[in-house]
Order: sequence, then C-alpha cells, then structure tokens
Amino acid sequence: AHLLSRPVPEAWRERVAVTLWGAVIVTLAAGQYVYAEDSMRRKAGGIAVLNLWYEALVERVLEPKGLMDATIMACNVHRFHAITGVRTVQIPYEDEPTIRAVAQRYGVTHLLLIGDDKGGDLAARPALKYVDRQPGYKWTFGPAKIGPHQVRLYEFDFENPDVKHPRPGARKRPRKPRDDK
Repeated sequence: AHLLSRPVPEAWRERVAVTLWGAVIVTLAAGQYVYAEDSMRRKAGGIAVLNLWYEALVERVLEPKGLMDATIMACNVHRFHAITGVRTVQIPYEDEPTIRAVAQRYGVTHLLLIGDDKGGDLAARPALKYVDRQPGYKWTFGPAKIGPHQVRLYEFDFENPDVKHPRPGARKRPRKPRDDK
C-alpha cells in the first residue's frame, strides 16, 4: 500500500495507504464470505441426499421388516440413529466371533451391511466378507441397491449358531458331470 501511495502527495500518503489496506481486507473478507456460503450450500445438499437415502432405507427395509424397534449392528451408528431413530451398535473392527459376542451382549438382533466387498462395510470388515456362507446368520434382505449403495440385512441366530441358513432362492452351483471312464 505504501508503494502505491508514493505518487500521492505526501500529506495524503498515510490516508491512502490505510484506505488501500482497508480495501484489501474488505475484498478478502467478501471472498471468504462467498466461499463459506457456497461451502454450506454444498454441505446442506449432501445432508439432504443423505436424509433421503436413510428415508428410503426405512421405507424399503426397516418398516416392512418391523425393525423400527430393533437393535441393529451397523457402521456410522451416530448418523444412522440420528436420522432413523433406530437403536444401533457399531460393528467392531474385530474377528467374526467377537462381532457375534458383542451383538449378543448388547441385544442386537440384526446386522446391516452397506456397500459391496470392493467398498463399504464389507471392505472395512474383512471378517464379514463371507457372512452369506457363515453359520448363525439368517438372510433377511438384499443384496439390493438403495440409491447408490448396496444393502444387505441379516438376522443373528444365537439359538442355533452352528446352523447355516441358505438364502431363499439362492442358486446352488451345478455340479460338473464326472467322467468315470
């Protein structure tokens, strides 16, 4: 500002320098305000999309299955509970027996997995990657797309933990014919 005020008469230099600094500060503040406002708009849009997704989950899965009063094990439990009102317990970052023990300890009835094995809960919880084939889990819903996410829901079977529950309608792999020559 002092360099810009040099061509100005010496009596006015200080006043011009202060005015120029004020203009710089006002410009920076206005730019910060515009950036913050745009950022909040984008965040609000993201929250609206998230709310719509959870509403679709409630309408397509939780209400038809009568699970609004259940305790469900899932990821992102704070967001899940805040939006849906359903009691939730976080899926532990542990092995499968520990996950079952935590579920039994806290009265969890169902396991909700969001995403596929390339991304989402299954990728973050390798112990649950093959939950379809593990005993003690009853298939309840999915895999089905709700919005951009694949959803799976299983019921914990604590009374028969060693029983495998095949998914209804699941195709068994055809056996290859044996060549007994």
